[in-house]
Amino acid sequence: MEGLLDKTGKFGIGLVLLFVFCLLAWQLIKTYSKDFMPIRYVRVSGVFQHLGKQEIKQVIEPFVVTDFVSANLQEMHDAALLLPWVTQARVKRVWPDIIEIRITEQQAAFRWGNTGLLNMQGQLFNPQDVSDFSTLALIKGPQGHEHKLFKIMQELISDLKEQSLQIKKFIVNERRSWTIVLEKGMQLQLGRREPAKNFRRFVNTLQVLGHEKIELIENVDLRYPNGYSITWKSGATPNFIGSLNR
Repeated sequence: MEGLLDKTGKFGIGLVLLFVFCLLAWQLIKTYSKDFMPIRYVRVSGVFQHLGKQEIKQVIEPFVVTDFVSANLQEMHDAALLLPWVTQARVKRVWPDIIEIRITEQQAAFRWGNTGLLNMQGQLFNPQDVSDFSTLALIKGPQGHEHKLFKIMQELISDLKEQSLQIKKFIVNERRSWTIVLEKGMQLQLGRREPAKNFRRFVNTLQVLGHEKIELIENVDLRYPNGYSITWKSGATPNFIGSLNR
């Protein structure tokens, strides 16, 4: 029994010595790895339309002046995410001297106000220049409501799809009153009381109107409880028989 205890004690001491040795070795590596294990390459990968590899390298450059072992990958990750066009960043070490960063670029779905864009998840980002995105539909609304209005916009687009009508602008003012402008210039005034319901009421009557009459509409006021009024384009006097109330 004493022999067994003696062996167990020696084994425990051995483990402690091994741990101390590994700890000292790790400290030595951290101390001298800058000379022996420098970062020689930064590898950037991804599919880019609005970003440049050099732009990404510049923002993480301050964090690669250290050694391969102690380089702070989290700081590099966070620095890359500060670029407006970066939506995801994955950083890893590639033995023995490479830092690899894989970037996922933002994809713009809609314009937001005068200077912002909404990505495919309805998140706001603000590039330096949005002039190249003038063909995207515009959403204007109160700050902090970006995702909510993004989801509503998707529903509005879906409702109009069967009629081959597209939305150019979706505007919600501070009083929460909705205005929609379609690609061909038609403007819909939906008000702030049940605007989504008012919109669906209009969509339900589009088949009654027909494409020829739809082309002649300039403005639709849907702020009435049981119907709406139409203002026709200048010079247009369409013949219409029937009720549009739904």
